Amino acid sequence: MLYIYIFSIQFESALFVDSVSSSISKIIFIAFLISFLFNFFNKHKIYLESKYLSKVFLILSLSAIFYILLNTIISINFNYSLEYLKMILQQFIMVIIVSSYLLNNSEEIFENCLKIYTVSSIIVSIIAIYKIFQNPQALLFSNERISPFGNPGEEAHFAAALMPSISYLIYKIINKGTRNKVALLVSLLILFTSIIFSQTRSAWVASLFIVFFFIVSYINNIENKLKAFLYIVFFFIIFLSILFFVLNYNRDILQLVFSIIENRTTNALESGGSGRTQIWQYGIRIFKYNYFWGSGFFSFPVAFTKYFQEVNIKGVFNAIYAGRDAHNIFLSSLVEGGIIGFIIYALFYLYLIREAFTIKYSNIKIVIFSSFIAYLIIGFFLSITNRKYFWIIIALNVFISQKNKREKDD
Repeated sequence: MLYIYIFSIQFESALFVDSVSSSISKIIFIAFLISFLFNFFNKHKIYLESKYLSKVFLILSLSAIFYILLNTIISINFNYSLEYLKMILQQFIMVIIVSSYLLNNSEEIFENCLKIYTVSSIIVSIIAIYKIFQNPQALLFSNERISPFGNPGEEAHFAAALMPSISYLIYKIINKGTRNKVALLVSLLILFTSIIFSQTRSAWVASLFIVFFFIVSYINNIENKLKAFLYIVFFFIIFLSILFFVLNYNRDILQLVFSIIENRTTNALESGGSGRTQIWQYGIRIFKYNYFWGSGFFSFPVAFTKYFQEVNIKGVFNAIYAGRDAHNIFLSSLVEGGIIGFIIYALFYLYLIREAFTIKYSNIKIVIFSSFIAYLIIGFFLSITNRKYFWIIIALNVFISQKNKREKDD
């Protein structure tokens, strides 16, 4: 049941059940939760053991939970924050259940989760790319962004959700003993192509970071640096050759790729990241209204609506209107949680980042850590803390932290 849940995350926007106002992934998780609890009570097995959690991790987690509850109570719009609190509590339960389940089963299940998530990523990417090949000329003139299921505004989240799969494929390709590397290379090509056509600049930057992260890790852990460097050069030559060959098969597709890259990079400077820099300027001013405790849990759009007319920065700000989202998880943490909340969240993120640089490239755990850092990069431009693809990485992080502590203690 866990595998089905992992697989369904990529299809969440397409598989929404109106009759019960819920997504398929949520229904599947409830079924997984029931089976988990049945095994728990049947076997009387303790799944989550705090003694295997780092004390720093445990303190930061409990501090975050306590402050979220407090932040909801003192919110400038209690009902609004309460709705999001319910959603985050559901994700928190998911983190506990998934990490506990993995901890009490073989590590093979952990890798199988990554495999299944990657397969689902490839499938949705193929669906998205198929749309492009149907009529690339029309897309060239319309400048339409692509997602697999055509949901407006979901293009960025579609691209962001691919990061763990990119990390996993690169991990498999650069490690010895992996079979069918050509197939893995083609799969990686599919993911990168779909990210390009999604026109999501933050995903472009994050995916390039993942590549750079693995290159540095690989070279640092190989005695023969020249051999490692030549292997990487050879890999990129093959990868770019395949990419160019596929795109050159249809000149309209190749023209579309160059047009997208040129337009999006130019537009990033001219539009201030589609108005993000304008929102951020207002957000920093709005932070000053509730700088200590914050405006309330997940309340940035409410605070923006309440204060943006009072802020009224001089100049042309076309992106400024009521209900704007922060498009930045750090700014939203600052406005919503105030100084105290921001410090707690920042310390939590920094703790996980520090863990990332202690893992060798040959250890599969590096997939999770590199994905998490990639999400922090994307989070600088996109609100992702209410998305399942972000929280499943948190769950796998918790599992890894517990497993590392258990291995050291045992």
